[in-house]
Amino acid sequence: MVESGGKDHVEALETLERYLTFRIARAARLLDRFTTQCLAGSGLNLTAYRVLLVLDIFGETTAANMGRLMVIDRAQISRTVAELVGAGLILTRPDPSSGRSRLLSLSEDGRARIGGIRPTVDEGQADVLQVLSVEERRALSSHLDALTAILATRLGEPEALPSGAVRPGEAVIADPAT
Repeated sequence: MVESGGKDHVEALETLERYLTFRIARAARLLDRFTTQCLAGSGLNLTAYRVLLVLDIFGETTAANMGRLMVIDRAQISRTVAELVGAGLILTRPDPSSGRSRLLSLSEDGRARIGGIRPTVDEGQADVLQVLSVEERRALSSHLDALTAILATRLGEPEALPSGAVRPGEAVIADPAT
C-alpha cells in the first residue's frame, strides 16, 4: 500500500497523472464543487444552474438539444427540467417543427433567479482564473477547445463542438494571411 505523503505516494501520483482522463476529471470535479459552493443559498443544484444558464444564453431550445449541448444524459435533463418547470422557473410550449418536442424557455422567475446568481458564479470563476495570466487563460481556453473539438468529432457529437470549431457540412475558409 502506498502511504499518503511519502515518496512512493508522490511517484504513484505522478504515474496516475499521466492519464488525461484522471487529470481532467479531477479538475472538473473540483470546479463543480467550487461552483456548487458559489450556488449555496440559491436553491439551485449545479445541473439546474446550468440548464437555466443555457436557456438564459440561448433563449429557447428543447431538452434534447440541451442534453446534447451539455453532454448530459436524457434522464438527468428530463428530471432537472421537470423540477424547474414545477418550480415555475421554466416555461414549455409545443415545438411547431416537431409534434413530440417541447420548447423550453425561462419564465420571469427563472430569469430573475439566474440573473441573481450568475454574477456570483461569474465572480467565483474570475477569482479562480486570476491566478493565470491573460496569456495562460487564452492558452487554457484554446487547448480545452481543441480537446473538446477532437473528442466531439470522434464521438459524432457535433452539438458539443466549441463555438469556433468547424461543424460537419461547413466549408473551411482559408485565411488569406496564411
